[in-house]
Amino acid sequence: MITMIFLKESRRRRQMEAAEKRRQENENRGIRDVERLRRQQQRQLDIERRQEEAIRDNNQSTNLKWQTNA
Repeated sequence: MITMIFLKESRRRRQMEAAEKRRQENENRGIRDVERLRRQQQRQLDIERRQEEAIRDNNQSTNLKWQTNA
């Protein structure tokens, strides 16, 4: 009885490991340099964040007032 439970748990663990391995292989399929891809994605996110900050800063500084010397 105990051995059957152990065998079922062992089988489930192996299936989970195999599924994780397949997921990683599919994720990396066709990509030669995974680290380069991650760096490019991070760089793109940084650029988008900077653009959003610039837009936000421009919107805040549009409240300019005219000054005239009389």
